[in-house]
Amino acid sequence: MNPRNILCWNVRGLNSRARQDSVHTLVSSAKIDIVCLQETKMSALSRATMLSMLGSDFSHWIDLPAAGASG
Repeated sequence: MNPRNILCWNVRGLNSRARQDSVHTLVSSAKIDIVCLQETKMSALSRATMLSMLGSDFSHWIDLPAAGASG
């Protein structure tokens, strides 16, 4: 893989469907190869959520669940 387009975004919460749709639109329109999402505020990311948000090209991911709020 030779990634050309990398998205790094501090999304400040992905619990809203509108925010997930925004990520999906950006990833598909900009033909993103690698996605790094920070501060999702989600305790867990399901496979269904990830695939609907990023598309089937992103079938592998690593996540670190939210553990409280920052001070």
